Amino acid sequence: MVKEYSYEKDKNLFLTPHFQVWEFRSFWDEQDRLTTDTILIDEKLPELLEQIFAKLNCSIIKITSGYRSNDFDEAIGGFLGYHSKGMAADIMCYDSGNNLISSKDVCIAAEDLGILGIGYGSNYNHIDTRDWKSYFDETNGQVNIDSFYNYFGIKKPETNYKIGDTVEINGVYISSVDENMIDPLITTGTITKILDGARNPYLLNDGNIGWVNNACIVRKVDATKVINVGDKVKVINAIQYNGEPFVLYYDTYDVLEINGDRVVIGIGDTVTCAINISNIEKI
Repeated sequence: MVKEYSYEKDKNLFLTPHFQVWEFRSFWDEQDRLTTDTILIDEKLPELLEQIFAKLNCSIIKITSGYRSNDFDEAIGGFLGYHSKGMAADIMCYDSGNNLISSKDVCIAAEDLGILGIGYGSNYNHIDTRDWKSYFDETNGQVNIDSFYNYFGIKKPETNYKIGDTVEINGVYISSVDENMIDPLITTGTITKILDGARNPYLLNDGNIGWVNNACIVRKVDATKVINVGDKVKVINAIQYNGEPFVLYYDTYDVLEINGDRVVIGIGDTVTCAINISNIEKI
């Protein structure tokens, strides 16, 4: 949804953690002169910029052109497009050392994030919130670019797994671009979505587990052998979760509870013990 703001009244309002209303103002670059107090901003736009900010680990993203009033857009040769609707921004991205990030790298990052409106400039990028795919090169007028990977001759990172694969993991991330791996509460899940080229391309269990990459996938497992609450299992090593041995009185046990690699087994509702999941086998 496109919202209307006032530069005078709303300029210091934070739209997202890194972007304020004033950055999207309509202004003459040479004179830094406002062309209107009104600022139109599609609420999805700063959210897309935040995603780029996180993926590229930016120190800052400078918006060189955001909203453009109609007379201003026409004066600089525009055609009353996405900028005049508050749905576009031209940006310059800087890394953690405050060095300008290559426009090619920004295009690749935006494509990996699934952004549909992406333009390549010599030292900037155009990003917009359109709902249909349009990749283009503003340095030469090239349009209908299928993929910036192909256009720039960059090899796309390979994914080793496919949707539907069940995998065992030793780490998980809260997003596809997160760099901080955490210990998973659940160590086995099914890949339900893949974002090609993303840092953590695999979404497990529709997000109920999180995002993972090749490095934190231990192995692909047979989905028919994945243990869930309610399954029947046999004990292959009679050692409790605390390391103490226990006596087997039954050939099979019911799975009553699972928390990571800790599984509570028993007969019916009666608890026998907690055991490491590696010491039982689904039957």
